[in-house]
Order: sequence, then structure tokens, then C-alpha cells
Amino acid sequence: MIRTGTRLIDPPPRLPRARRWLVLGLALLAAACGGSGSSGFGVRLDQAAIDMALDTRGCSAGADDLVICAADGVGVMIPGSPQPTPVPEATGTVETNLPSDGSFPCQSPQGAPCQFTLRVAPNGFPPSAEYRVALREVTATGSLQWRILPAPRNTGSDAAPSLEQDVPAIVPELDAAGRIQLAVLVYLTGAANVPEHVTTLAESGADFAFVSAELGR
Repeated sequence: MIRTGTRLIDPPPRLPRARRWLVLGLALLAAACGGSGSSGFGVRLDQAAIDMALDTRGCSAGADDLVICAADGVGVMIPGSPQPTPVPEATGTVETNLPSDGSFPCQSPQGAPCQFTLRVAPNGFPPSAEYRVALREVTATGSLQWRILPAPRNTGSDAAPSLEQDVPAIVPELDAAGRIQLAVLVYLTGAANVPEHVTTLAESGADFAFVSAELGR
């Protein structure tokens, strides 16, 4: 239970909110029976969880124990642990410098490069946590795979991280209807063998994924 406080693939249609709950429930049931991963069904499960998290500004259960939350949302409860050093329960949140109106974080002429620095402030996660930023392009013909970038710079500390990630110039590939989407991946016990490209966020091996809205012109 969650408590909230490079290839083209066909994008699943956006459903009314009530139907998304049904789709997500059926997807989770099928995933529990062994159907997830990078299959078409796994992609739909991933997208349904993303849509639900963004709709509610909270969190939703994805495949393979991944919890997908809205970036700059209400966050998720992180269980405490008694050993070896007591760690209290906390609310994990991820705050970013992304515009709240869904626009690109930088402005450029049509077809010109658009590169920006994403700033991330994670809160409530243990000092052992490590972070990655993933991005994908969403066009009229489909969604590209998620690309997981190298580890971001931490200008803070392990206990109070302040992350900076240079996002590559990707806008020239987007037409006027194109979008980008970002996700901050949280690995509670450290990030090892992180893939460079994944079709679904569940394939990243992260414990949590804090996803932005689709950003466009």
C-alpha cells in the first residue's frame, strides 16, 4: 500500500480518470501473474501509473515494486528502519526548478538547441540513497525510450542533497507538438548497474520515480 502525503513505441491513449483506475488495477493484477517488463502490456502499466500519479499529484504503484510519484507533488512515505541505526519514517519528496505551466524550461527558436540545467532537491530519503535523471521525448508518432543520464552533481551533502543535472539539447528532434518528460529516479540503497536506456521506468531498477508533466512549447 502506498501512502502519499531509442525506439519508437506506440503511446497508449490517455483515458478518463475513472477508466485509468480500472486500467491500472487490471494491469497490476496481470503484472502480479507475471506479465510486465518491456512488453506492450508493461508499457501500458508504466504509463497508467504515470498518468495516475500526475492526475492526483501523488503516487501510484508501478511494476516490479516501483512506486511512481509526481515530481513537485505531495510525496510518499518512506518506511523507517530500527537497524543498524534507527531511522524514523519520513515523507520523501522531490522538488525541481521545472516551470509549473508545463512549458520548456528554456526558450529557443523553433528547431534550435535547448539545453538547461535541472535542479533537484530530494527530501526525506536516507543518506544511502542515490539519484539519476531520466528523460524521454514524446512526439505525435510515439514515445522514445527513457534515457538515463549519468549521476547528477551533488552540491549539497549526502544528508541534504542538492542535485544539478545538465539535460542534453534534444529539442531539434521535436516538432511543434513535441514534448519532453523527465523522471528523477531514487535508489534507496545505491545505484549499481543502471541501464542507459529503458522502455519502462520499472526496468531502471529504482525504488521510486518522480515524474514531471510532459513539457512542451
